[in-house]
Amino acid sequence: MIGLRSKILLAFGGLLAILLIVSAVSTFVFSRYSGATQLMLEQDYSSVAACQDMEDAVEKSNSAIEKVLLGDARDVHVELEALARQFDDALAAQRQSLNLPGEAEATQIAARLWAEYRQSLPAVSDAAKPLPQRRSEYERIVQPQADELLSATRRITELNRTNATSTKGEAQRLAHSAMYALHVLTAAAVVFAIAFSIGIGRMILRPLGRLTQSVREIRAGNLDASVPVESSDELGHLGAAFNEMAEQLRVFRRIDHEKLMRTQRTTQLAIDSLPDPVFVLNPAGRIELTNDAAGRWFEINPGDLPPEALRAWVERALRQLAGADGAAIADASGYESTIQLNRDGSERHLLPRAVPIRDEQQRLIGATVVLNDVTGLRRLDQMKSGLLALVSHELKTPLTSMRMILHLLADDRPNGLPTGDQLRELLITARDDSDRLHQIVENLLDMGRIESGRVLMELQPIDAAELIGRSVRPLRPAYGEHGVELRVEALPADVQVMADATRIGHVFSNILSNALRYTPAGGLVRIGARTLPEAVEIDLSDNGCGVPRAHLHRVFEKFYRVPGQSRGGAGLGLAIVKDIIEAHGGRIAIESDQGRGTTVRFTLNRAGRERHDEAAIASASVAVE
Repeated sequence: MIGLRSKILLAFGGLLAILLIVSAVSTFVFSRYSGATQLMLEQDYSSVAACQDMEDAVEKSNSAIEKVLLGDARDVHVELEALARQFDDALAAQRQSLNLPGEAEATQIAARLWAEYRQSLPAVSDAAKPLPQRRSEYERIVQPQADELLSATRRITELNRTNATSTKGEAQRLAHSAMYALHVLTAAAVVFAIAFSIGIGRMILRPLGRLTQSVREIRAGNLDASVPVESSDELGHLGAAFNEMAEQLRVFRRIDHEKLMRTQRTTQLAIDSLPDPVFVLNPAGRIELTNDAAGRWFEINPGDLPPEALRAWVERALRQLAGADGAAIADASGYESTIQLNRDGSERHLLPRAVPIRDEQQRLIGATVVLNDVTGLRRLDQMKSGLLALVSHELKTPLTSMRMILHLLADDRPNGLPTGDQLRELLITARDDSDRLHQIVENLLDMGRIESGRVLMELQPIDAAELIGRSVRPLRPAYGEHGVELRVEALPADVQVMADATRIGHVFSNILSNALRYTPAGGLVRIGARTLPEAVEIDLSDNGCGVPRAHLHRVFEKFYRVPGQSRGGAGLGLAIVKDIIEAHGGRIAIESDQGRGTTVRFTLNRAGRERHDEAAIASASVAVE
């Protein structure tokens, strides 16, 4: 297998070989065309020179004879012999360079005419003949022969000159042919060089291109990309090393993915176990992770923006955490900073808290937002405030009255002690105030004992109708005094419930006292009951002022009193009623239509039956303390 170095050397060596071949072929073509042109020119030049020598010999011979004929007495035979040798030499040279059509025939004619001319010369050069006779023979024989011989040599000269001219054209044609051949060779060399370069380039660049594409795919996250190894050269070794690297990255990715999945699952399970809503934000403020509580409360999913109610606070918190001071935490302080939500018809209060998530350079890369449900704590705070109000108001009024009475009774001034009816009135007032104090304290103690489970309900089977009648009987005089009708409707017969008669009496007393307090004279309070499969449902309805819908969900809270409807009481009555009913295993509910009245429904388990699911809870309303 050819290595990368060999491929590169082959590429450059191939181009060099192409260059050398083109140079050698060009040299051969030019040498061939140049030799042919030179040979033709040399042959034409030799023929022209030979013809010129023959013409010169003939002309000089004529000149010598003409001088003799003009009376020159010198001997011309030697000169004529020399000129004859010159002509013969030139004729021999001409015969060596016969290369043109018609040149051989013209040369033969010139040789024949030369032979005739030489034969005629002695007659005109013989001094023994009379001069007039020689002149006559010269003009009649020799001169015409000389002219014809010169014409023959000039014809040969003209042939070679014409050929020289045509040789120039041939030389140009040969030059054009050589140029064309050179261009063809050059074009062929270029095409071959391009094809060779493309082939070698593909051999070298195709593996590099595949490797580059695989690198890009891995950069894009596709770690399954690999490079096909088709050679054992350096590029093949590089591709194999790349595949090994990709495989190792896949192993690392699998390990990191498993570790990340374990971390995510653990984190998800951890935050899902929290009862409060929790979600994780990215730096852009979008949710990346939520727990079950956040999904139930706000119906949000990863990728969503925070809930509308929290969006403004989240934006402020992220700016605070990403600020120059780099706050360690962002939270709302105090119940006045809570975020209020209505969930399942009830008002909830959430206290937000944002914990930053930072990288190694302490840059903010996210935040964890925890929404602590402080509704119970807030209500406890309100209960504390209510208890303080109770102590400062409900207890203060009777205590003040009792102190005044005691001070009057302890006054040792003459005639200072009240007597008769005044004394009786003071004592009755002191008794009523002490009873009121006793009732408030008893309510508080009962609530504490019931909530702590220290009060044991003495549940016994008792007839439902008898229980209702016994509980209602003590309240009839008060209803009669206020002009409110208390009506007990048809009750179920021979149905027993499991109940503590004393505690259920407290339930009826609190509910009916509230109904009497908020029902005007001439009003009606109805008591009814119906039998359920496993319980008895008791209804207490009035046609009083009713409870605003916004406050219905809070009427069973401790120390809560509906604004504008507080007519005495500490806000504990319905809270105690709820605790007693639930301690019996029953359920209580309220419904109300403001201005039309209120209905309270509660259930008591039937005697002699097992309690399966919770009995139906009627929703009802009652005017509260």
